[in-house]
Amino acid sequence: MRERGGGTIVNISSVAGHIAAPFTGAYSASKHALEALSEALWFELRPFGVRVVLVEPGGFPTNFGQNVMTEPDWNETSPYRPLATRFSQGHGGFPRRAAAGSA
Repeated sequence: MRERGGGTIVNISSVAGHIAAPFTGAYSASKHALEALSEALWFELRPFGVRVVLVEPGGFPTNFGQNVMTEPDWNETSPYRPLATRFSQGHGGFPRRAAAGSA
């Protein structure tokens, strides 16, 4: 792209790059890193006519929340059980509310 004098790099991020929820630390860290990389590349490649675009989609219905809460299995003796329970109860409706524009 640099040799051609132009092009576009598109990276897909997430709101999780800005806000980390319980039990999503690794995912949020990867999205935060992608945001930093995209910003650095924007500065570095702009003089060569290469655009860097970061897409940060809003909330929409997926199985992400259910997949997060299926691992690991928090048993009754786990010190994380209270937080996991509160998170799973509150997290269930988040993608639908965000998609409707009320989040």
